[in-house]
Amino acid sequence: MSKQASRTTAIASAIVRTAFVLAVSASVLGLEVLAAQSGSPDRVASQIWTIALAPGEAAALDDLDRGEMRIVWRREMPRVELARLETETSASPARHKGSQAPRFDGCFLAAAFDYSDGNRLGGEAIARRGAEARLGGDDRDRYLRVLPAETGRAAATVTLFDAGVENDTLYYLDGRQLDRFVLTVRADNPLTAQLRDASGRTVEVSERPVDDPRAWRQFEIPVPSDGLHEHHLAELRLAGGGSFDINRIDLCRGTAAPELAQRGTTDGRAMWFWHTSDLLGAGSAATEELIELAEATGVTRIHMQIPSGLDEAETRRAVAEVIGDLGAAGIETFALDGAPDYNSAGGRRTLGRALDRVMAHNAAVAPAGRFRGVHLDVEPYLADSWGTNRPEAIAGYLAMLEESAARIDGLAFDVAVPFWFDGIQVREETHEGWQVRSLTAAVLEYASDVTVMDYRTTSAGSNGILALASTELVAAAAAGKRLWIGLETTWLPDETLIRFRADALPGLPTPGERDWWVVQIGGELLAVPDELLGTLDDSSQRGGVVRHWPAYTLDIPASRQTFYDLGYDALDSALQSTDEGLAGHPAFAGFALHYERPLRRLLEAAR
Repeated sequence: MSKQASRTTAIASAIVRTAFVLAVSASVLGLEVLAAQSGSPDRVASQIWTIALAPGEAAALDDLDRGEMRIVWRREMPRVELARLETETSASPARHKGSQAPRFDGCFLAAAFDYSDGNRLGGEAIARRGAEARLGGDDRDRYLRVLPAETGRAAATVTLFDAGVENDTLYYLDGRQLDRFVLTVRADNPLTAQLRDASGRTVEVSERPVDDPRAWRQFEIPVPSDGLHEHHLAELRLAGGGSFDINRIDLCRGTAAPELAQRGTTDGRAMWFWHTSDLLGAGSAATEELIELAEATGVTRIHMQIPSGLDEAETRRAVAEVIGDLGAAGIETFALDGAPDYNSAGGRRTLGRALDRVMAHNAAVAPAGRFRGVHLDVEPYLADSWGTNRPEAIAGYLAMLEESAARIDGLAFDVAVPFWFDGIQVREETHEGWQVRSLTAAVLEYASDVTVMDYRTTSAGSNGILALASTELVAAAAAGKRLWIGLETTWLPDETLIRFRADALPGLPTPGERDWWVVQIGGELLAVPDELLGTLDDSSQRGGVVRHWPAYTLDIPASRQTFYDLGYDALDSALQSTDEGLAGHPAFAGFALHYERPLRRLLEAAR
């Protein structure tokens, strides 16, 4: 995950107007790596794309750092959106230094270098002094390997701060809330560690001689340390005379020792099913077809949408019969529900009534016909409140989870989350100071399982399935919970991003200098192909400011996010390669496939 040291401010009005509300910067969403700069297709360059600016958006263009217009190529009609406006400030470094620490007792797994060099504090691992850092692994372990430079020395830095600046404050690790770092490492030669604070002060600790260079060992770095600002810990630096591997980094209190997770086993595959009322109306033959699909795709859990009328005796009997038939085939059924506004007070009441009907159903029918759990697919970032007041939206979302967990006490509770929830911090003030955890970790407090909507179509790579789920897997393992990896099979539109940045130039552009331009004329923002510049109206006809920015386009094909056009064989290959990559991971439960109808289409086309 790329990190920005300079402060950026997202304009809320722009965020609200997008069909997909950006919760974090595009780099966190993976667009930087996902999009290939492949040149504008003819369909993009065939017209001028126009957006009417809200007052706040127009003002933001005065101090623009970077902006992004997005064309969503929907089947019925393409739509253009203002996806991002970020303004530039002088806060580099941040104007204020803040302190925060993860919420934990005993030891906290800050980094497990499975498929990402990021950590749960918001930082990352970076090779330095000409060394090279790469992720690696074998049948038993995964790790970050640091290879030496030509000098024979290997060195790496692990940053300990949240590089996303909030309210003019850069949050560093509060070392007063822990006693030591515990690094699980192996190396041919002893390692030296430096702990640095935000002001550049350092304390150095050296390892004892190495007995067995092939064995993992624990290297402890005490905190507090004289000479450091312990509430502003910024970096952990490691160096050695040759290559070394880092398996994990823990923060510990008292005499607690890191708990090494046991290797786990996968539960199988789950599948979303949204059309329960249609299934109930189609009779037993439809249930048999659903069982056949599940057996053909290895599905052992179905998330079935709560049907209307579940509080009616006839519907209750029909649902119990379907659940019983599925159970006889070795398939468990979870009650599925979700809507973006379920984080609001009214939405929580609506959801509560639906969950009460689930519990009443279970109380009224025989065990074979009962739901085994609840799966919530609530995406609060699609609601307007996420853009207008995100802290309040997150608080409502977590309240929804807490209330739901209490209502369904005794049932398994699975919650779907996007892979980028690990990049959103939830801060709480305690008597010890500010404590922080990711939104994913906050969800795990209430859920027994999480399903990460990891919508990519390749397993490997920095923007692949494994990398995007890596931080959530660490959090789930640390919480003793199970994680399902969700993959998409339904149709999604291609997208084209039109990006521009920095200071505007006055007037209209001069043709022939760039392929693309973004132009503001009064209250409108236009994305203009160079060959269509001559068709713009004279500024005097519209009035207001006229200025422009050089721009470029990035194409994001839907085939990077869904298997809809790739076929079942591609899906099966990704499932197998990801399964091999996560074999034995203590938190990995299996895969969740979205959803039944397009999955059936893929399977039938492959036969």
